[in-house]
Amino acid sequence: MATVEIIDNSRITPYIFKMVLKSGQIAGKAKPGQFVNLRIGGKYYPLLRRPMSIYYAEMDRFAIIYTIRGIGTGLLSKYKNGDSMDILGPLGIPFESLLSTGVDKKSPFREKLYLIAGGVGIAPLYFLYKKSSAFLIIGAKNRDGILPTSELGHIGEEGKSQKSKVKCQKDKGNGEEGKSQKSNVKCQKEQGNGEEGKSQKSNVKCQKEQGNGEEGGEKREDEYERRVRTTNTDIQIVTEDGSIGRKGLVTDYLPDVSDGSFIVACGPVPMLKRVKEFYSKKKVNCILSMEARMGCGYGACLSCAVKTMDGYRYVCKDGPAFRAEDVEFDEDI
Repeated sequence: MATVEIIDNSRITPYIFKMVLKSGQIAGKAKPGQFVNLRIGGKYYPLLRRPMSIYYAEMDRFAIIYTIRGIGTGLLSKYKNGDSMDILGPLGIPFESLLSTGVDKKSPFREKLYLIAGGVGIAPLYFLYKKSSAFLIIGAKNRDGILPTSELGHIGEEGKSQKSKVKCQKDKGNGEEGKSQKSNVKCQKEQGNGEEGKSQKSNVKCQKEQGNGEEGGEKREDEYERRVRTTNTDIQIVTEDGSIGRKGLVTDYLPDVSDGSFIVACGPVPMLKRVKEFYSKKKVNCILSMEARMGCGYGACLSCAVKTMDGYRYVCKDGPAFRAEDVEFDEDI
């Protein structure tokens, strides 16, 4: 437990807030997939702490993102720079414990890694994306639920120095000198994301063709598409209303990946159920990052139970990440 100073607490979209906190104790130990448990408001109100995924950690600072959904997050949005907060963390098992099976423990983040985020499910995946070579799909109801370019730009610029572009379904013979690198990523809907004059090209194949142009046949290019095109970053944006990126559900664009790939997903339960179903017949490693209300954060209150093949397990101490084949969802979800 630590008393942590708030460095910044601001709205980064009409829907999403970001809070940056100062604590070398927490930031120095934090790993992707872990969370912190916040004591919000007064001593006894609200009574329960609020668990929040660690969005990123750098030096002596770490961050969380959240949306206002009730009393707790409403009070959280009122905190000002310089205020302090009682926080437990980092808690939970990091993603690397499920990603490092059979590989060098010093380098657990694989090249064939695909991250699928629904809504604020981007929170733990952002941290993982920064430390890995991955293809990231972000879905939301509309553009207000998508991280701003300043945040995604932060990923792209920092990531360039420490990660290479995702290569999947590589063409044979692409190791020859002078040859351009090519990677094919297969998805459920067809889209093009190439650019003339690029030495690296990526063809995304999908099950359904979808037009993304405006009237008159002109291609619609929003700020995210421009950034992705110019920085060659592996990010795909999906919104239900098509206000930014591709139109539809994020589960409409699940990558049809090669054997041995790793999938990590975080988002609403119906989305996670669909992700599990889609990859259940494939030879891939699918990991689901679960969310649950909890009181303690370390397995004492037993309020964050998740039904699995081996009985009930707990998001706080056994998760938040679980192998998809172990998680049992209700049929009516």
